[in-house]
Amino acid sequence: MHKVVINTCFGVFSLSRKGEDWLNINYNIKPSEYLDLARHDPRLIECVETLGSEANGQFSELAVLKIPGNKYKIYDYDGYESVVIPEKIDWITITDE
Repeated sequence: MHKVVINTCFGVFSLSRKGEDWLNINYNIKPSEYLDLARHDPRLIECVETLGSEANGQFSELAVLKIPGNKYKIYDYDGYESVVIPEKIDWITITDE
């Protein structure tokens, strides 16, 4: 199992000032740098799990999802994000006739 951070409301993925400060104090990640972190980065996950809703930016509700495997894609619809994993994709297979 792996973990991924997503935004679960319409708006934008962002951390609060408290979340930014937490990353800076604990991992020396500057506020302007946290958006460069992968959503599966253990430091980002720890921040969101530790602060809970206090990690949410002004227009975000962050959640940590557990996913099987090590592949994922984040889909964004007006800031509302969802995660798709390969096992959940209904592939269309072309067969030779």
